[in-house]
Amino acid sequence: MSDDGGESGPGPYPPIGSLGAVGDGHSLALFDHDAALQWYCPLRFDAEPVVWPLLDAHRGGSVRIGPSGPATTTWSYLDGTAVLAYEWQTPGGRAAARVAMAFPNRGGQDLLWVVDGLAGEVELEVVVDPRP
Repeated sequence: MSDDGGESGPGPYPPIGSLGAVGDGHSLALFDHDAALQWYCPLRFDAEPVVWPLLDAHRGGSVRIGPSGPATTTWSYLDGTAVLAYEWQTPGGRAAARVAMAFPNRGGQDLLWVVDGLAGEVELEVVVDPRP
């Protein structure tokens, strides 16, 4: 997957086929090209979502870790895994992130982000605004 930082489709909603999924066999989190969480029901697939901008961009909340300014983004799954790997190129540098869900689920559930600076400086923003 690769993106130049532009919209993935018409309007604020990305096509479902353009999203990456991470999960633990009990639930699933869907991420877009910008490393923003688009859908997440914690603990169970049939639970109420806590982040759901895929259905309502204004009321669905947001969770994202990524560059605060313009960036060229490339992303893919790490070979043989359900780990999403993002790399961002900004005017000031490069950074990378890996996103996964802890497995196995042992009564809780953790979404994990590992972020690395690769070159120069990249200002990151962290947004956590769930909306059950």
